Amino acid sequence: MTIDKILDGGTFTIALAGRLDTSSAPQLEEELKSIPEEADRLVFDFTNLDYLSSAGLRLLLIAQKMFLKRGGMTVCGVNDDILEIFSLTGFDDILTIEKPSAGNELTIEATVPNIAVVTQFVDAQLEALDCPMKAQTQIDIAIDELFGNIAQYAYNPDTGPATVRVEVENDPMAVVITFIDHGVPYDPLAAADPDLTLSAEERAVGGLGVFLVKKTMDDVTYEYKDGQNILRIKKHI
Repeated sequence: MTIDKILDGGTFTIALAGRLDTSSAPQLEEELKSIPEEADRLVFDFTNLDYLSSAGLRLLLIAQKMFLKRGGMTVCGVNDDILEIFSLTGFDDILTIEKPSAGNELTIEATVPNIAVVTQFVDAQLEALDCPMKAQTQIDIAIDELFGNIAQYAYNPDTGPATVRVEVENDPMAVVITFIDHGVPYDPLAAADPDLTLSAEERAVGGLGVFLVKKTMDDVTYEYKDGQNILRIKKHI
């Protein structure tokens, strides 16, 4: 097995290739011990990993526990055989497995560093639609506010998964972005809008993020259904 490592900002990525089994597991175990202290998020890239045994599962669980109190851990690039192992052992419920679905959906760990990943994912689809730059900037701000809220509050003090889905409506053309999490029930639209007539001394700190989203999007809706917070924003483009 070969191991490539990279620290980008606070994200430490470990890319594995070959077989993660009893003979190669000690190699990865040593790497886990040497993860830089400044790393606040761990990503395992399994794109070139062909095989995973119980020894590898043990190390994934160790790594997951290491990063529960940091920015969390994500596994990406998982092939079907390893996905089946995760399913059989219940690891698909323990781990955050990053996987696009049908090209318009991303499931990823709800952490602050992943705001940039979600923004990049949505922007790629907006650019394919020739979305005007002003609308894209407004959507990016909405992602920062809404996904940031999920990252900070939905699973606090732990972390958990969130799904971001991008859909397109026609006549008139609009982009609908749905944010889904399994955290504590919370309707961000229920809070009263800030009173903009108050002086600086009188104003409460906070509350402007969702207000900005409501003002810049053409529609914002929330529902709690089947144990999920579901927030949708629509922007005409």
